[in-house]
Amino acid sequence: MMNGLGEFLQSTIRAAAGDADAMRELRLSAAALGQNAKVPSDGGFILPSDHRALLLDRIFSAGQLLQRVRRFETDAKELHLPLVDETSRADGSRFGGIVLDWVDESELLPLSRSKFRTANFIPEKFAGIVPVTGELAEDATALKELFTGIFASEAAFRLEDHAINGSGSGRPLGILNSNALVVVDKEGAQPAATITAANVTAMASRLFANSWPNAVWLANQTTLEQLFKVDTGRLVDFGPDGATIAGRQLIVHESCPALGSVGDLMLVDPSAYAVVERSFTFAVSPYVNFHNDEIHFRVTYRVDGQPLWHAPTTPQRGGSTVSPFVALGERA
Repeated sequence: MMNGLGEFLQSTIRAAAGDADAMRELRLSAAALGQNAKVPSDGGFILPSDHRALLLDRIFSAGQLLQRVRRFETDAKELHLPLVDETSRADGSRFGGIVLDWVDESELLPLSRSKFRTANFIPEKFAGIVPVTGELAEDATALKELFTGIFASEAAFRLEDHAINGSGSGRPLGILNSNALVVVDKEGAQPAATITAANVTAMASRLFANSWPNAVWLANQTTLEQLFKVDTGRLVDFGPDGATIAGRQLIVHESCPALGSVGDLMLVDPSAYAVVERSFTFAVSPYVNFHNDEIHFRVTYRVDGQPLWHAPTTPQRGGSTVSPFVALGERA
């Protein structure tokens, strides 16, 4: 019987080669979970929940942004998530129009109205091929380490890249393409490809106040030389345990645009971004590259993501709009 992820992967290899015992093991494992062993639409074997949890935990812990997003699971082809439709924090507009107030005896309660919108998530196929040598396939521990190490790290990288840059068309919608993004313009005569203290403080002033406890800065590595030059006391602090800007952690991320482009520096609240997961399946072909003694795993993960905000909001007392997603504008 299968005990771990490595053993499960070995069973899929044997089942693909026609081993009846391995197929029975996979079916028994699936039956215990109340699901089908095979997924016809993906042509593979569904990953049991305990192995899936292990692999997904490794993926989401491998990404500094993914560690902080909100995660939802669904068995359906689509998930329709009801969200409050709010574009103003003024009294009578918060949370779509909920009103609470103090009332005197016999006084009528304040009227409330609700306004909601639906965020539609369609987990699309996120797939790839992982080649494994015949020797590696015989080692359950090595198989597990391959998928929880290298594969998980690459999956995390791709998911985070789309969480930042995704088009939303058959792909996750990235922060930089979201209508909720606030773009802070450069200073009037600011030279190209520079970052100033005024840029940083302007960005901080546009972050939604409730997002501060969860907010992080995201920056392309090419911005670091400029950030080192922001000499304003403790505004930017490079310490032995990492860097902070205005007290919030700085994460250097390859997926941020290069210095001078929109979003080379961002201040975001990752908890305002959602990832919806559906199925995780493995299919195996023991015949591809047979002459090289290689086995190919096809991994299919159905996943979608998008910001939970669809627009910036106006603070209660007025002023510039704010959002959980703020980016520094172009300085070309």
